[in-house]
Amino acid sequence: MKYAFVFYDHLGNHSGPIVNMYRLLPELVRRGHQVTALILYSGDYSPAEEHLSSVGVVCKTRSRIGQTQSEVSWILKQFNIVQPSIIVSNLVPSAYYASRWAKQCGMITLATVRSDHPFHRAIVEQFCSLQNVWQLSGVVCVSRILLDQISEILPEKYPRCVIPSGVPVPDVTIAGHTQFRLVYLGRMEEEAKRISLVMESFKAVVKVFPDVRCQLIGGGRYADDVKNYIKNENLEKRIEYTGAVDQSLISDSLKGASAIILLSEYEGLPGALMDGMACGLVPIVSDIPGGVSELIQHEVNGLIVEPTPDSVVAAVMRLKSESGLWERLSVSARNTILEKFSLQAAADRWEQFAEELVSAQGDKPKKRIRIPFWFNLPPVHPAMAVEDRRYPPFREWISPWYRRIFPRQP
Repeated sequence: MKYAFVFYDHLGNHSGPIVNMYRLLPELVRRGHQVTALILYSGDYSPAEEHLSSVGVVCKTRSRIGQTQSEVSWILKQFNIVQPSIIVSNLVPSAYYASRWAKQCGMITLATVRSDHPFHRAIVEQFCSLQNVWQLSGVVCVSRILLDQISEILPEKYPRCVIPSGVPVPDVTIAGHTQFRLVYLGRMEEEAKRISLVMESFKAVVKVFPDVRCQLIGGGRYADDVKNYIKNENLEKRIEYTGAVDQSLISDSLKGASAIILLSEYEGLPGALMDGMACGLVPIVSDIPGGVSELIQHEVNGLIVEPTPDSVVAAVMRLKSESGLWERLSVSARNTILEKFSLQAAADRWEQFAEELVSAQGDKPKKRIRIPFWFNLPPVHPAMAVEDRRYPPFREWISPWYRRIFPRQP
């Protein structure tokens, strides 16, 4: 099978979608598929290109210096070269627009929905729910809850599938609680991640438990604030800021840790939390909207708490003092990932869904895409405006040039 994945990249990008590309694409190559990554990068270069190219993924890159229309044209040119059977657009509006012409030429086009953020909802509204030329062939959601949320606006028989962002599972449990260590793994961001609440919770934990250590792993806009907080509160010996680590080294960073914390405002199906569970760390999470409820059952494979420092302290107290609780939850957390959310399970589901779509389409031959000179795109959806950067309307674009040639008469 020929797959083409389209996604953004930039230096220091350790978000869930890019980590999933680092893992899923090589796994599909290992299974014998031809995989191409079309990468639109910001900055000087694409870090993903070097890694993915080294493991057999064909990478084609373009700097994000133009507008949506020029990106659409470039993407269509790559589709003509690659001739993929399956196109997966990973939160890239220009790729969704390009999919109109790819679909007309026999290629199967898919959207991905990773959270209940308005941007993701807009993708479904613009490219899945309406039965018009812009409608994609199907949609993939990372959790059942997200799929249920969007199904109300999807056509009844529209192809859809739940495929979690699977994570690798170490051969053996590498967590521990002899020296209790509480970890936050993720972006240092206030929006969604509530990093200030995480820091206040860590401060409360180390104040109550002299033998507990806390650790933050990840980068982001608030990384300097985190480091300053630790320094200003004189917590350097109790709270460690590791910074961002390569996705291949995440398991090593979690070795010997006891629990992983997540207190976000919203999530899709958090890969960082699954990474921790795969290693045997016990999740301490708040009741987060999104797919976390599919992942965590209170007192079965983790602890669900109120998003307050006192509640986090109480959870740590239970794990340290209740006989057998940490051991039971650790085993159950790891088994949850092994059974339902491993990288192998995710790749299996991608293969199955792709085969279903190709079979339903039949032996429709792929044709070469005729790339328009000018793209007449739908209006920019307000929730997608941050990534859908357009040339101005033709009249606004041509007017300054027209006035230079034909100035108004006094």
